[in-house]
Parts: sequence; C-alpha cells; structure tokens
Amino acid sequence: MNHTAVFVRHILENARRFEWSLQGLGMLRLYLTPETRLHVWSRKHRVSGVTEIHDHPWGFTSHIVSGRIVNYIYREFCGTSYVKQKIECGPGGVATGKPETTDLHLLSGAGYGPGESYKQKAPEIHETIFSDGAVSLIEKVGQGDYAHVFYLADKPFVSAEPRKATEQEVIEITRNALNRWRT
Repeated sequence: MNHTAVFVRHILENARRFEWSLQGLGMLRLYLTPETRLHVWSRKHRVSGVTEIHDHPWGFTSHIVSGRIVNYIYREFCGTSYVKQKIECGPGGVATGKPETTDLHLLSGAGYGPGESYKQKAPEIHETIFSDGAVSLIEKVGQGDYAHVFYLADKPFVSAEPRKATEQEVIEITRNALNRWRT
C-alpha cells in the first residue's frame, strides 16, 4: 500500500476525531488543508433527486485512493432541455441570478481506480458516478464562490448543499469505505 493510501486509511480508522461535512451528492468531506479535501462516497447518503451535473469555481485534480470513480464531461450548447442555474457554493449556498435554458452534449466519460488521477478545469461541466465506498483526494487550484448546476427542464433543482455530518453518519460511511477498501 502506498503512503497516501496508508495515510487515508488511518484517517478513516480514526474518523470520529475529525469534523466532517456531508454533501448532498453522497459525499462525506474532510478538509485536510484549504486546498486539499478527502471525499468518502456513499450512495445511501445522496439527497433524493439531487442535481448532479455541475461545474466548479476552481480547477482540481482528483486522486482515487480506493474504489472507482467515473467522470463524465459535458459541453453546453444552445437549446431548451436543461436549466442552467448559477449557485453560491458552500453551506447556505443558494441559487442566484436568473436561470437560463441550454442543452448539454456528452463529450467524454472515463473511469479511474486506485492510484489513478484526473484533472479538471473550473468551467468544465461534469457529473461524477462512484462505486459505493470509493475514496478520493481532491486538490483544488484557484478560488471562487460561484458555480453552475444543470438539471432537466421538467425537473426541479435539488441542492447538494453541504451540512455538518452527524457522528453516526461518519461512522457508517467510513466503516462502509473500509469494508470495501481496494487499493
């Protein structure tokens, strides 16, 4: 097992010692530094109907420590099938500005396993599909407060806004990740 995997596994085995947030996309999140986050993915903890396709106010590199992540990249073009909504990121984040109509075209999709990484630029529109219990380290590049979400025009916007995770959620999600640990 490499040094990163050993370090991450130690954090998961001692997860109750840290302050975690839970994001509606089904992601338990721990800030290791202002630029580095640990994500532990859980299908059970996704908000029902959550709006998944989005961009970011900053670029990032995602390092897969355990499990599998598939990242789909979309391109926006003129149309009316989707709603594009600007949002303020973080806790208490809200939709801001007037929604626009657009369409999305799937450009690519690639899967990544333990020891693999991928990079993404801030304005790239993407959707993350994960194996239950997957673990990833995210290194942010840049800053920003606003992003965009994209959802089908006939569906409502469902926020993935983060909140403080309960101790029970931390235990359940990290235990699941450790039980499925594959590096």
